[in-house]
Amino acid sequence: METEEKKKLTSEEIEEMLREVEEVHRPRRTVNQNRKPKKRIRLDRIIAFSVLALLFVLVVVIVVKMFSGDIKTGKDNETTKAYSSAPLEDDKYPEITELVQNYLKAYLIQDDEKRMDAIRECVVDLDDLNNIKRREYIKSYSDVECYTKPGPYDDTYIVYAYYQITYKNISTPAPNITVFYVMRQGETNNVYIKNKIPDDVKQYIEDVSKDRDVQNLLRDAKSEEDAARTKDEYLDKFLKELNERNSQKKE
Repeated sequence: METEEKKKLTSEEIEEMLREVEEVHRPRRTVNQNRKPKKRIRLDRIIAFSVLALLFVLVVVIVVKMFSGDIKTGKDNETTKAYSSAPLEDDKYPEITELVQNYLKAYLIQDDEKRMDAIRECVVDLDDLNNIKRREYIKSYSDVECYTKPGPYDDTYIVYAYYQITYKNISTPAPNITVFYVMRQGETNNVYIKNKIPDDVKQYIEDVSKDRDVQNLLRDAKSEEDAARTKDEYLDKFLKELNERNSQKKE
């Protein structure tokens, strides 16, 4: 057999071969033809989505407020401020004055059932009417005069009811002021005293009562009471004992 003569490789040829080997065994980055190209994030779409999400949340909040029991539409801070700055009006609503008169006189009815029926016609939310007792120590209420300010909601009123109380066995009447929260029923247009006052309304009444015209009214009534107590020592003694008894009940 004929042998071939071995050929010696030069250093350049060896170097070239090594480069070819490296090229063959170099790891290649494969391309996944099925992989979807990444989408570019668009800022305008992010903003639009955020706005829609915010609008959705606002709609949910509004719907919840509209259907909650003690919340009526139309209430906001601006409305409350406008109401609280309204002037105090003297006997603007005869139906409210009549309501307060009937409410006070109902406590003087002797018959329990008739008394409860009379109070039920004046108040919208009394739970246990059996707890309403006759005011045995009062002879009469007179000179009822109602001063009103708009309430925090439509068809509601803050009423400062001024009246004279004549106590049994005491000749001198004593002036007094009671604050009522009155609501008007939309369908019948009748007015009622609300007994259970929500916390936000209590705060509203407290703010309204700081108005100068209300403070003047309260101060005038207190001056009249002080003058009546100075005039009649029996009245003064009775009111002191009555206040002490009421304070003990609250404790």
